[in-house]
This record gives sequence, structure tokens and C-alpha cells, in this order.
Amino acid sequence: RTVVGHVKFRYMLERLQLCYSPFLNRLQRLLGKRENLLSRNNQQETASINNYLAAVSDQSNTNNTEGSSETTRGTYSFFDFSDFYARVNKLKLAASPQGNDYFLAWLVGFLEGDGSFGARSKGNNGLTMGVNTGGLCYVEIVQDDVKLIHKIRSTLGFGTITQINKDGRKYWRYYTSKREFVLNFVALLNGNLVLEKRQIQFEEWVKKLNTCWNTQISIKPWNCAPSLDNAWLAGFIEADGCFYTNAGNNFRRGKLPSGEQRYGFFLKMHITQKGELSVLAAIRDLFGATTKINQVTNGHTKVKYNRVEITAYSSRNNIIDYFKKFSLLGKKKIDYQRWVRVHGYQERGLSLSEKSAKKLAKLIYKLSTD
Repeated sequence: RTVVGHVKFRYMLERLQLCYSPFLNRLQRLLGKRENLLSRNNQQETASINNYLAAVSDQSNTNNTEGSSETTRGTYSFFDFSDFYARVNKLKLAASPQGNDYFLAWLVGFLEGDGSFGARSKGNNGLTMGVNTGGLCYVEIVQDDVKLIHKIRSTLGFGTITQINKDGRKYWRYYTSKREFVLNFVALLNGNLVLEKRQIQFEEWVKKLNTCWNTQISIKPWNCAPSLDNAWLAGFIEADGCFYTNAGNNFRRGKLPSGEQRYGFFLKMHITQKGELSVLAAIRDLFGATTKINQVTNGHTKVKYNRVEITAYSSRNNIIDYFKKFSLLGKKKIDYQRWVRVHGYQERGLSLSEKSAKKLAKLIYKLSTD
């Protein structure tokens, strides 16, 4: 069995709308493919997500709640980059991600977390978007990771990078408003977005783009979901994930009954989103965690965000196994490597004193990817 042949076969099945049938479920098991996992029944989920998951549940006869580690079967994530590859092949760019599904899946996840796409009248002159108003459509990414921004630009083979200053800090902006390059991004993202809010934004963007450029781009079905079998999660976590350890406070863990300082390891990975309960629950389930999704604020406003925190040892091992296959590409990899190091110390049952805790914390923060 070849990978290419298998992917093409899955593509045919999806286009025939057989992806939820009992036949495909049996076929996936025979092929040894991992079924993706989605959590359902969250009171705060949107109606469209609930309807989608309910339809899947009707087909698979599964019962599940948000607080359970049980999962809805019968769905899988499938990214289709064929339209993107066709476009960049015609452009004959000096550099091109042709055939690089790894990078493109990572980029989609990263854009969902940290990218923006928009449309406006040129010069912000207040005119309504239209064919004769000189509309401007664009894609941009703003980051403080200069190496990552240049990696994205060099791999794509198009776009520009500029340095900007904000609140005394330096950032780098990847940007393109050139028609053929914006349409590259349309081809990349169309049908391949996972977050519902990004899907809605994309649909509105394409409407404006069609008006501005007199095009007739139609929206493809949104069939993708989080998976451990591609790099989307790596890109999404690169943008919106956090790897935390208590090395920053020299591994202090409260007080002992005697009143003396207690030292020990604590670490977690967490992802915070506005909305997107079903996606966060799916990610949690993929890593085998059972923690409840909590609501948090950013400390500046009363807006509530959903956060999934993964702390269990076995789930952390699953995270490490995933990143062995799909690596982080930016400087967040340093945070991840520190996190893995602390995980290893805890795994070995390393005991800490005040002196050894301080020494170990210093060693952790000296760690880099170089």
C-alpha cells in the first residue's frame, strides 16, 4: 500500500460523501488509520457545530458529553491543497512549497491562530467596497519571531516583510496584497480551516474579494478537524499554545505541613480561545486528557475565553509523541524543549532541595535550540 494511493482513495471517498458510513469506518480500521476525535454536547457551542456533531452521532450511534473522555467516531481531518499547488505551479516562483503538505498544514494552523485576512477600500477613504472603489484585499502575519517570519516568506516564495515598532517592542510583519498572491492564500485556506470563527471570517472576506475583484470564488465545505496525523496542531499551538513549567519560581510547590518550603515539578500545556469549545475538546481528547475546559479572562477586560489545560503525565507523553512527528518551527520550540526537560526530570522522580531547585532552574533557562 502506498501513502499516495491511500490519500487519493480517501479523497475519492470524501467527495462521494461516504466519510461517515459504516463501510468507511470498517475500511479505516482495516487500513489501520487513526480516527479523529471530536467532543460534543457543550451548551456553549454554536448551533452549527451542534448540528454537525449531532449528524455524525446519528451515523455512528455514539453518546458523549463535553466532560467525558469518550469521543465521537466517524470523522477525520483531510486537507486538500491541490488548488494551491496548481496555482503556485503556474506562477513558477523562485521558491515554492510545492508538495510540502507538512508546511502547508502547519501554516493553516498558524494562520488560524495568528494570521489575519481583510479587505478595505484603498487609502481608507471610507468608500463602500466595490469594483470601482479601488478595493484592497490582503493577508498579514505580525510576529516578534523574526526567524519564523522569514521562514514563512522563504518557503512560500512570495510576500514582503517589514519591521514595525509597537509599545517599544520590535515586530515583523509578513504582508501581501498582490492579487495573484492573495488568491494563493484563498486556494490554501478554502475548505481547509478548522476554527468556526475563522471559517466565518474567511467567508465574509471572500464575499468582499469577489466584489472588489469581480471574481466568483465559491466556498468549499468545511470538513477538516484537529488530528494527530498532520502538522495543523503544531502550527496552531505555535500560535496560540503555551508550555508552562514552574521553573520560573525555582520549582516551589507550596508549603510542607511543617511550614518549610516544598519543591517539586509542575508543568502543563494550555491553549486559550474565544469560543471554539468543540475544537478545544477535540484537542484534549486527542491527547487522552480528561480535564474540564475552563473559562478565563485576560485581566484587562471582562471578556471570557475558553482554556484547555493538559497536565496529566500520560497526556504529556502523547504530546511529546506528536511533536516528534510534527515539530514546532519557531522560537516556541525553546519553550517546548524546556518543558520536555522538566517532564523528564519528573519522570525520573528527581528530588529537589532549595539549592538543587535553583541550580536546575538556571540550567533549564540556559537551554536553547542552538
